[in-house]
Amino acid sequence: MSRRLPTRVLLATAAVLLAGLATHGIARVGYRDDPMRTGLISDSLAYDRLARDMVENGIESTGVFHQSPLFPLLLSEIRRSDRSRGVPAGLLNVQAVLTSLAIALLVPLGYLGFGSLRAGVLAGSVGLLYGPFAYHSLKMLPVSLALATQAAALLFLILAAGDGKFRHRTVAGLTAGLLAGLAALARAEFVLFILAAAIYLGLRTRSKRTTAAFLIGSALLILPATLHNYRQGDTVFIASSGGENLFIGNQRGADGGHTPLSPSAPDLFSQRIEAKALAEAAAGKTLRPSEVSSYWTGRALSEVAADPVGWLGLLGKKLLLIAEPGDPADMYSLPLERSLYLPGLYLLFLPAGFVLAAGGIGIAASYRSRQAAALMMFVGFHVAVLLLFFISTRLRIPLYFGLALFAGFGLDRMAAGWSRKGGRPLAVAAAVLILGFSVAGFVRGAPSDRERVRLAAVLSIEGEMDAGLEVLAPALNQEPPNPVVEDQAGWLLQKKNDWTGAEAHYRRALAAVPDDPRQVQTRSRLARVLELQGRLQEAAAEHDRAMASPFAQPGTSYEREMFRKRRRGVK
Repeated sequence: MSRRLPTRVLLATAAVLLAGLATHGIARVGYRDDPMRTGLISDSLAYDRLARDMVENGIESTGVFHQSPLFPLLLSEIRRSDRSRGVPAGLLNVQAVLTSLAIALLVPLGYLGFGSLRAGVLAGSVGLLYGPFAYHSLKMLPVSLALATQAAALLFLILAAGDGKFRHRTVAGLTAGLLAGLAALARAEFVLFILAAAIYLGLRTRSKRTTAAFLIGSALLILPATLHNYRQGDTVFIASSGGENLFIGNQRGADGGHTPLSPSAPDLFSQRIEAKALAEAAAGKTLRPSEVSSYWTGRALSEVAADPVGWLGLLGKKLLLIAEPGDPADMYSLPLERSLYLPGLYLLFLPAGFVLAAGGIGIAASYRSRQAAALMMFVGFHVAVLLLFFISTRLRIPLYFGLALFAGFGLDRMAAGWSRKGGRPLAVAAAVLILGFSVAGFVRGAPSDRERVRLAAVLSIEGEMDAGLEVLAPALNQEPPNPVVEDQAGWLLQKKNDWTGAEAHYRRALAAVPDDPRQVQTRSRLARVLELQGRLQEAAAEHDRAMASPFAQPGTSYEREMFRKRRRGVK
């Protein structure tokens, strides 16, 4: 078939784009009162600090890029005119457009990949109703940027590889390359897709000119990042974080998710400092960012070689996380924020289980199709990236974007089967499968204790102690107690000057898991409330116990010294 887009496809794309913008408008209702908008945490906070530094000191202040640079650059441009606290309105507007555009592009992608406008419209509908797409556009994260650039690159890749007499195939190849290069600047691992796409173009078109145009376009966009890094004294293609991320995802004892290199490196930019310090301590010398990355790559390979059977088991865990019918949280909790602040997101009701099951049906129905090869390659690439590194909802989103395409085709085939003689049993079986996965997704979508603790911590920073205690209430007084929940409740009560209540929660936390690394913080906090109650000897004893722990941190010593300065004579 010709790879031109008929008017009806363009009109359907425009309709989905407008629906996406309306959906994002609904999703933003209540976001003004969401503490997560102003209380930036983890990677969002780190991106904000980096963008503000770039505004004040220029791009050269970043040194060699540690993370993909496109999002910080975009954010820094917005920060030039908006220095407000939290997520700027300009970023929310840009990300709403980017995510809506990505979802709208599901229509022509479905049409070109499956030869069916209905499949494209159904894919767009799935994208509109899958909550994490719109939800993550509310966060200071590069998700929307990655989705839009990858979707546009994929569309022009298919146009460049099209059958028929597409007269501007070379132009399409160059455009696909430029967009793919842009996507790689948004997420550096997309470079691997560029290599796979170049091979695909070469085999599909037999045109060296089209393939060369694609590679030239990609290089033109990536080259400025490489030159920046070279001027900063190192040879790094885009970003230098690949090595430590590879280690995090493949170390022995990993669970398939993101486990920081140390508790003191909770976000990706403090991870940069920790990764460099640990690598240089092992090497006994100062290392360039590329050398730090190489060190951690070597460590990752050593971990795999030391326990290959365990590593295969780890891959199995990652596959289960990829196929998790709920949406495992990393930094943010969609179900928790939706229930408290963002009721409009209840309209976006499709769980990951629906997308997964319907997408699987679409893949099964199209795996022999040459037309869908590029879409299959896109999904396969993202599965490979997740298996190579680690899994979270945020990192799964591009994969589930690709699965939404196949979900549209799967639903299209189910509708066709229902109307065809003898096809109803298969359509019913497919519907039962989708329903089962959807129910599992809803069941698995309940907020976890960890998500409640994170939101309560943000509320404590915002000075909303009672609201934080309300968030924690469903997770309190469990048997056995959750030490993290109890510690956070104690901290909120301590900030309310309820020292007796704080002490009770701290003691429950310490009794729950005596050897947990987090007990050091809890003991220091308990010592403080004992001090405030005038029980100085007990406070001194708790400080000493904290210092005696193998998990003691510099902050532990600081808290004890401050106690001693306040209470001279207590040893």
